Amino acid sequence: MHLRAISLVAKFEQGGGRSHIKEAIDLDRKALQLCPPGCPKRSVSLAYLARHLRSRYQRFGATNDFEGAIILDREALDLCPQGHPARSASLNNLAVGLFTWYNRLGGMKDLDLNREALDLRPQGHPDRSVSLNNLAARLYNQLGAMEDLDEAIVLEREALDLCQQRHHDRSTSLNNLAVSLSTRYNQLGRMEDLDEAIVLDREALDLRPQGHPDQSVSLNNLAVCLSTRYDQLRGTEDLDREAPDLRPQEHPDRSMSLNNLALRLSTRYGLLKRMEVLDEAFVLDREALDLRPQGHPHRSMSLNSLAICLFTRYNQLGRMEDLDEAITFDRGALGLHPQGRPDQSMSLDILAVYLSTWYEQLRRMEDL
Repeated sequence: MHLRAISLVAKFEQGGGRSHIKEAIDLDRKALQLCPPGCPKRSVSLAYLARHLRSRYQRFGATNDFEGAIILDREALDLCPQGHPARSASLNNLAVGLFTWYNRLGGMKDLDLNREALDLRPQGHPDRSVSLNNLAARLYNQLGAMEDLDEAIVLEREALDLCQQRHHDRSTSLNNLAVSLSTRYNQLGRMEDLDEAIVLDREALDLRPQGHPDQSVSLNNLAVCLSTRYDQLRGTEDLDREAPDLRPQEHPDRSMSLNNLALRLSTRYGLLKRMEVLDEAFVLDREALDLRPQGHPHRSMSLNSLAICLFTRYNQLGRMEDLDEAITFDRGALGLHPQGRPDQSMSLDILAVYLSTWYEQLRRMEDL
């Protein structure tokens, strides 16, 4: 049953329909029923069903699929005590699930699961690259300090070195390292980080052709990096890349697609000075904010983007309500940045500019 389910999921992930993944999950559930508590193969059946529920969640975004996968992964881990050959895989699966759930809903997560999984996969283990990538992803997102980001990049470089040209995880390793390098560029402004991120994003995109479930991720990431480099170097070829695809309604990552497309449009506005381009960016940022309610880990990103759009429009049209709303949004973003995070200084800088502009119009000393 599991072999048939794996084959169906492979078809689904290569662009197949809902019927493929449904049949696979139905087969996994039947296989699990044949492995009651106490059966030595039960942990394997739990892992397959959890993995395939996550695959369906990534395409269609059904919350109950992901919640079910986490429950199954927890049970599978309980069946793999210390010394069990499948313990590292179970630790890794549960850690991935908890981190993804954190990104969706916010909240703390535990690095210990990932460190233990990595310890169980020493040099030469075929899945060491997976554990390296997962630990790297959690380091900076949980702790937020530059040394954590630097450590994440070191881990991701090792993971990429372990994924040769035809390795099935190579595109993931390329993507993860590119994201970390672009994040470090945003903090330190080193062009070599941004240039390397673009090279990596292009290679990842080459490995994710039309129909690949993660193609839109690579398109988005490459578009953002090219737009950022355009801002620095004014190379028009960077703006002529394919626009990122918007993920469908109800997809858990739609807000990120909206945010990235809005950023690209804002960059185009800087080049063309056409108000309709800026207005479209504003509409996309508004929709992204609606998909990021209080408690969402990326809400501050949308608040910042909206504030920048409004301030840009104020500079063109002189409407005080745009400036007033920009200040409101930036205050909201500032309130969401933990003390000491690098993003906090950016929000402080931007808010100071907005208040200074407000003072120039109204001459209120409290603004100055």
